[in-house]
Amino acid sequence: MTNPFGTCNSERGVALLVTLAVIAVMIVAVFELHRSVTDVVERTDTRRNRLRITQMAASGVHGAMALRVKDRMETPNDSIQEMWAD
Repeated sequence: MTNPFGTCNSERGVALLVTLAVIAVMIVAVFELHRSVTDVVERTDTRRNRLRITQMAASGVHGAMALRVKDRMETPNDSIQEMWAD
């Protein structure tokens, strides 16, 4: 039995099923891509934060060392009332 469009109903049904299957596969691929990109972004963010914190800590240590060197050059004795103790 043919319809007014000149194709058999079973062919239209198969085309619909193939189209739905292709769309389903594409949706799965997009979700998987989204998941992997999100993982990469989170790992990159973690590495950036870890590097930033490491550099901040190193900066603080170097600042304290510079303050101690300056204090040593100005006064021969140490006291807890000096700026380095703060």
